[in-house]
Amino acid sequence: DSADGLIDSGLRLSTVEVENLIRSVASELGRFIDDENPILMGELPWNGARVTAIWKSLSRSGPTLAIRKRSSRLITLDEYFATGALSRGHYDVIEFAIEHDWNIIVAGPNASGKTTLLQAVELRAKEMRPARRLYLIEDVEELRDEALPDNIVRVQPDLKLGVTDGDLVRAALRMRPDGIIVAELLRPDACYQFFNALNTGCAAGSATTVHAKSAAHALVRCE
Repeated sequence: DSADGLIDSGLRLSTVEVENLIRSVASELGRFIDDENPILMGELPWNGARVTAIWKSLSRSGPTLAIRKRSSRLITLDEYFATGALSRGHYDVIEFAIEHDWNIIVAGPNASGKTTLLQAVELRAKEMRPARRLYLIEDVEELRDEALPDNIVRVQPDLKLGVTDGDLVRAALRMRPDGIIVAELLRPDACYQFFNALNTGCAAGSATTVHAKSAAHALVRCE
C-alpha cells in the first residue's frame, strides 16, 4: 500500500504461515488470538507499526493481518506548501490558527494522512511555543516525539480496565493543559467530552482527527 495505491509484492503466504505470523505478533504484544478472541489490535514494540488481525473464525477469507507502518520522518507545513499539498490560503489559515490557539480538527478518509498533517501542525506549535504543556490521548502511539513538546502527559485508554478515552478527556480538565490532543475521535463519549472541554475554554489550541469525507461531514459525524 502506497500513495499510488496497492502494489503487488509478489509474495504469497499459505494459511498456516499467516496463522503462525499472527500468533507471533500476538506473542510480541503479550496477547493471544483464537476462536474465542478473534480480533487483535495493537502496535509493534520495535517500530510502532499498527497491527490488526482477524482470526479465521470470523473471516471467510481465512486469517487476515494488516500492518500500518508509521511515517519514516516528519513532514513539515513548509513541505506541504512547497509540494503543493497546501495552497497559500490553507497554509496561512493553519499558521494563523496555531498562532492564535484555535482548535483544529483534521478530517479525511482512511489512510489519507490525517495523523501526518496533525504532526506537522503540532511541530509548528512546538516551534512557536516550546514551553506549551500538552495532554495527549492515543489508542496506539502514533504521534512522533519530535513533533511534541517536552512538557507532555501521554496517556492511553485501557478498555479491559474500563478506562475509555472519554474518561481520559475528563481527567485532562483537572490537569490544566495548554492543549488536549485526541489522536483520533472514535467513540461518542470521547467526542462529547472533547467538545465539552473546548466549549469551556479550558484547553484552547487543542486538536484531533476525524474520519470524514469533508469538513462539513466531520461536523455531522461529531454530532
